[in-house]
Amino acid sequence: MRLFTKFIILTLLMLMGFGTAWGGAEVTRDQYGIPSIKADTEEQLFEEFGYITAVDRLWQMEVNKRWGRGTLAEIFGPNLVPSDMQNRLMNYTEEEYQAMFDQVSADGKKLYAAYLKGVNRRVDEVLADPKIMPMEYLALKLKPQHFTFSDSFAFIKEVLRRFGMIGGSEMKNLNALQILTERFGKNEGWAAFNDWRWINDPSAPTYIEETISGDFIPGSKTIAGIPAYLGEDSRIAQWTKNENTLHKEAFNEAKRVGAPVKLGSNTWTLSPGVTGTGYPILVGQPQMGHSVPSIIFEVALKGGRFDVVGME
Repeated sequence: MRLFTKFIILTLLMLMGFGTAWGGAEVTRDQYGIPSIKADTEEQLFEEFGYITAVDRLWQMEVNKRWGRGTLAEIFGPNLVPSDMQNRLMNYTEEEYQAMFDQVSADGKKLYAAYLKGVNRRVDEVLADPKIMPMEYLALKLKPQHFTFSDSFAFIKEVLRRFGMIGGSEMKNLNALQILTERFGKNEGWAAFNDWRWINDPSAPTYIEETISGDFIPGSKTIAGIPAYLGEDSRIAQWTKNENTLHKEAFNEAKRVGAPVKLGSNTWTLSPGVTGTGYPILVGQPQMGHSVPSIIFEVALKGGRFDVVGME
């Protein structure tokens, strides 16, 4: 999920004056092409991390940046307008992104800037030598531009909201309730929905009803009251239908061009007391299906305080 969380900040590079090298970096790859990066300093480590990521994934970065910004239709045509509309409606201003970045620690800003410098070093290379330009840019007669910290924040925003919308699903629930109501009537439609989506199921909280009273027993003939806002307000019903249609169109088109619209994962930890090493172990198990390129990037980083292997 955090593939781009560290490529935050072209503008900051100008302000902070990161224009000199920070020692050496060594990159090796295993038989599968997975990179391992060692460096003398953390800044050089993250600059090389950004550079190697862009070497392998520059076009994917372009698509994800445009997905977050709502500019996919500029290169893929009018079918992506619904996706761009949805993302722009949920976007932030440059000033708001700057305010978010201002809250990052000074140490974090330094590493983010280094990562972004490495990404843009690769951008400069492909601009100078069309022979190494990713074929997608050539096919679309497009040239990459430097990545900025707000490009990164826009992408992160979309990923986090994708997870959030999967977890909430309030609008999908409301749309489903409206369909059941239209098919079976107000009372029977609500009864069917209430049987399908338990209103007070502790394992799946919902916001369909403002208040919950008493104890709901599965299979009971007692049905919770119909939500007041489902009354005669046709504006809510129409807005929900429109939002659902827009979401479907946006999802299908974003998926077609490779934006990471389907995500999911499990994680678990072992405490130092049971690992046998005296250190904790964190295991991440992404369940997101197979895609080319994958939405994750596997890498090993060693330098300064970092000695880690995993997926970004």
